[in-house]
Amino acid sequence: MIRQGEWKYVYRSNGFNELYHVVDDPDENVNRIEERKCRQVVRRLHRRLREHLVQTKEPYLDKVPQDAFA
Repeated sequence: MIRQGEWKYVYRSNGFNELYHVVDDPDENVNRIEERKCRQVVRRLHRRLREHLVQTKEPYLDKVPQDAFA
């Protein structure tokens, strides 16, 4: 899970990823992961999540694909 600004992204290895606009939806009721207009946000947050996993040498990094839509 990573949060940046107005967005919260949750990556799950089972494919049930989540994206929330926490300002407009603080209770996280509307998962926007499938919205085409949010694809760039998902890609950016996924990339940042991977960067964090690399920096912290997480052992499960190999389970997180390079691309959010892989």
